[in-house]
Amino acid sequence: MSLPALDDITTHTGTTEPIIMEMMRSVYPHDEVFGEYVTVNDFIDCPPDELFEYLADTRSLEEWTYSLRGFEPTDEPGLWQAYDRLGSETEIYTRTVSNRQARTVDYHCAWDQGKHLWMIYLMRVIDAQVVLDKPGSVVLWTNCHHPFYDHNPYPESAPPERPVWVGDFWDMFGAGHLLEMKNLKAIAEYRVMTTPAVSLIDVSTYLPGDPIGVDYYSHFAGSDDLRDNLMFRAPNFRHHVAEDETATDMIERATAGLIERHGEDVIADVDVLITHVQQPDMPFYGGGGAMAHRLGMRPDYVLDLSNGGCAVFVLGLQVARQMLASGAGRTALIAVVQNAAGQVFDQPGVRRKAQAVVPGDGAAVGLVTLSDESPILDVECRNYGEYAGDMTLAIDGPRKWWQPGQGEASIGFTETKITKVLARGNRQVPEVALAVCDRIGVKSKDLDLLVTNQPNRVFLRNWREALELPKERHVDTFNDCGNLFAAGIPINFDRAISDGTLKTGDVVMMAAFAHAGDFAGAAAIKWGGRG
Repeated sequence: MSLPALDDITTHTGTTEPIIMEMMRSVYPHDEVFGEYVTVNDFIDCPPDELFEYLADTRSLEEWTYSLRGFEPTDEPGLWQAYDRLGSETEIYTRTVSNRQARTVDYHCAWDQGKHLWMIYLMRVIDAQVVLDKPGSVVLWTNCHHPFYDHNPYPESAPPERPVWVGDFWDMFGAGHLLEMKNLKAIAEYRVMTTPAVSLIDVSTYLPGDPIGVDYYSHFAGSDDLRDNLMFRAPNFRHHVAEDETATDMIERATAGLIERHGEDVIADVDVLITHVQQPDMPFYGGGGAMAHRLGMRPDYVLDLSNGGCAVFVLGLQVARQMLASGAGRTALIAVVQNAAGQVFDQPGVRRKAQAVVPGDGAAVGLVTLSDESPILDVECRNYGEYAGDMTLAIDGPRKWWQPGQGEASIGFTETKITKVLARGNRQVPEVALAVCDRIGVKSKDLDLLVTNQPNRVFLRNWREALELPKERHVDTFNDCGNLFAAGIPINFDRAISDGTLKTGDVVMMAAFAHAGDFAGAAAIKWGGRG
C-alpha cells in the first residue's frame, strides 16, 4: 500500500495561496467548529504553577464550573462524587489525572457511575512568558465527542424519569465551556491578588542529654507478652528529658538555632504561637504562655493543639497557613515537645514493659512566614473520631488518671489494638500523602524527600514502599532517636537540611498519623534553602 499524495510545498509549487484561500471561510458552520472536538482557550493573569495547582485539586471544579456541586471523596482513592445540576440530581464521578512537569490536568468523568469514566476534559496550562512574552498563563481546553454522548451506555444507573442525557447539551459545550473559562479566569486572577504565599522558612531542634543505648533497658527487662511484637523493636539509641527539665526549657533550647540564624527580633515579633506538648508540665493548660514569656514574645494568638499527636506539625502548618493568609499576622512559630520518654516511659514499673524501649524525647520549632521563600504547596488533614477511644491508659489498680493511687500509668496496648493501629497507619499516611500529591501534580515516586513520624521500622518501610520511594529519599532518625512522636517530622526535616540531603528547590512531603489512628495529615513544601 502506497502513501497517498501529500499536500505540501513541493507538490503545490506556485499554487499554495489559492489552495489555502479556498479552505478559508468568513463564517464557519457550528458543526465544523464544535462537531467532534470542543476547544476553548484564554489568557489568565496567574502564574502557571499556581494555576496548575488550583486546577489539579478536583474540588476546584465546584468553584469555576457552571453546574458541578457537592464534591465528596469516595472510598476509592482519587475518585470524587458530586452532582451535575444540569441533570437535576444526577451524580457525576471525577478522577483528576495531572502532570506537574507538563502542567496538564485531565478530568476523567461520567454521569451516574464511577467505573467507566468516559467523559474526558483535557486541559493544559502554558507559561505565557514563553508563548506571549508576558507573565501569566494560557489555558488550552479540549473535549472530544465520545460516542457515548449520543446514547447512555449505562441506563440502569440513571435516576428514574430523568428527562435529559449529558449528550443532549453537546451543541452548547462550546459556549458553556467559554462561560466556565471566564469563571476560571476571574477566580484565578482574584486569588493571585488576594492570596499571599505562606512559607516554612526554617526549623530548629533540640535533643536532651546524651544518647541512651538499648542496654539501659536490659537492667529492667521484665516479663511482657508484647516484647516480641514488631511494634516494639528497639532503636539503638534514644534521648531522655532531664528530671528537672520543663517543656518550656526544651523549646527555649530548640529555638536557639533560629535566633542564631534569624535574630532575636524575628522571634520576639511572632504574631501566632502554636504549641503542642506530649506531657504538659501542668495538666490544666498548655505551655504556650510560659514559652512566649521565656522567648520574649507577645503574640496575638497562642494556640495549643492537643489532638494532632504525632502529626501535629502538619496540623500546625495548616493552622499557621490559614491564619497568616487571612491576615492574622506575618509570622508564626510552631513549637512541639516530646517529653514522655524520660518521664512516663521511664517510671520504674513502666520501663520494664516492651513499649518503654521505643520512645525518645526531643523538641523542635518551625518558623512560618508570609512569604514565598519556601512555600507550603498544600496540606491535607483528616480526622477519624471513631478511633479516638482506642488510645487508652492502663493503670495497675484501675482508676482515673488524676485519682490518687500506687499503680503507674502506661499505654494500654494489646495484640488486637496493635493490629488495628498497624492497619490504620499503613493506610492513612499514604492516603493523605497521595491526596496532596494529586493536588500539586507530583507523582509520589517523584517526590524529592519524604519526612514522616517514626513509630517503628515497619511503618517506615511500608510507607516508602506504598509511595514508591527508595530508602535514601525517606529520612528518619529512628535508630538514633527512637519514636519522637510529634517532634519526629521537624527533627527529621532539620537533619535532612543539616546533612545536605535536602536541596534548594526540592519538593518535600511531610506525612504522619496520630495516636491509634484518629488523625492523619500531610503537607508539601517547596524548600527554598536555609538562609
